[in-house]
Amino acid sequence: MSSWVRTTATLASKVRDVSTSAIAVASKKLDLASKSSITFSMNSKHRKTLEALRSKPERGDIAWAAVEALLLGIGCRKLEGEGSRVRFVSPDGTILRIHRPHPRPVLDKGAVKSVRRFLDQMEIEE
Repeated sequence: MSSWVRTTATLASKVRDVSTSAIAVASKKLDLASKSSITFSMNSKHRKTLEALRSKPERGDIAWAAVEALLLGIGCRKLEGEGSRVRFVSPDGTILRIHRPHPRPVLDKGAVKSVRRFLDQMEIEE
């Protein structure tokens, strides 16, 4: 068997493995998405942060550390990107892409809206 045929067979095998993996991830995502809402126990600080995020008009004084603690507390995974880029992945696969605020450690109003939409997609309730 020539090396070209072996390489082609190996690539075809890897494509099948990736396709099978993608199907498994998609079915798991659909299974998780079918659940009504995520419930968890919130401490008082999480509750206050959630109230601040949901208030209208948007507040410009919400601490990054409090939002980060809330998102980690509800089961999101934190993935660090380059520079100040951060992603939070919810248990159902929803992704929040956001920049860590600097030099002040508070979220701007646009970031507050993004976090609010993310929590709404996750159907987080107090």
